[in-house]
Amino acid sequence: TPQTCADEVGCEWNASAPACGEKPCYHETEAGCLDEKEFVCSWKEATQNCELKPCAMHTTENLCKTQPTECEWENQKCVQKACMHQQEDACKEDVLCEWESGVGNCKVRPWSNYTNDMVCVEDKQCYWDTLAAPGSCQMKPCARYNTEVVCGIDIHCIWLTDGICVER
Repeated sequence: TPQTCADEVGCEWNASAPACGEKPCYHETEAGCLDEKEFVCSWKEATQNCELKPCAMHTTENLCKTQPTECEWENQKCVQKACMHQQEDACKEDVLCEWESGVGNCKVRPWSNYTNDMVCVEDKQCYWDTLAAPGSCQMKPCARYNTEVVCGIDIHCIWLTDGICVER
């Protein structure tokens, strides 16, 4: 029953099934949260809680399109558009983003705008991809991790003292 399910720790009632199932993103640690299957969870440092990522609840492209300013359909799943943070701290914590203090806006980091290999490779978090002509600047895989804990989960990555995650 819905009540019995609600009484169980880590469970929630799915009315459309109808059945009791595992509550998504029910983890008490950052490592457990970020290791969640399907990567639909995010760790909120301020509250020390594991939460469902924005947009992750939309399981079809049509549902995803109901929030066009926040979500986009990518690789068969609904994901939050990059750098949609309203708060400066959240923006600065996101490795893809940078805060424009003059206008109070979060925007995508400039690496996506690097147009030549020399500028691109000066950024420790980037590499020049020559597979698609004329070439483009891409973020290194480990650069997406923005905390030492998350970086340490990936065996291919290492956390540097200057606060970035790079390939071993």
